[in-house]
Amino acid sequence: YYYRTNCLVVKKGSGLEDVKGLSDLAGKNVTVTTQLGTGWVDLLDQIPDATLGANYETTSECFMAVNNGVADVVVVDEPTARAALATNPDLAIVTLDENDKFKNDEEMTNIGIAVRKGDEETLKKMTKGLEKIGLTSKEDMDKLMDEAFKDVPATSIGG
Repeated sequence: YYYRTNCLVVKKGSGLEDVKGLSDLAGKNVTVTTQLGTGWVDLLDQIPDATLGANYETTSECFMAVNNGVADVVVVDEPTARAALATNPDLAIVTLDENDKFKNDEEMTNIGIAVRKGDEETLKKMTKGLEKIGLTSKEDMDKLMDEAFKDVPATSIGG
């Protein structure tokens, strides 16, 4: 499994790039957005003094809203944010401090391969395959993701 962190994406030059935690957004009255139908929607209410903007079908639309000034902050996971920055140089990622981040963030911070519930045989095979290629730790997965981002074609980014 790959363990990822949720983060904020803001426009460069907005004065929000230096935010270190959610509490830093108190009093800033930012407009926030994210992708419809995702776990990120439930995180928006945790941003102090935020105005809930429109949420969008795709993350590309969310990033466009920030680029166009319709929203100030997009809430997504770090891999999605990193992919967006590959084709959106006017955006910046805000990684939140461990002590000032979204509550219950850990519950939605891993990405895995899904199998049918109760299909222990397939699960064991996949786990064995991951072990065989050396992907058994968070560090292994982080390294693999860093390498993968070097090879992602720009046209496939932003989902």
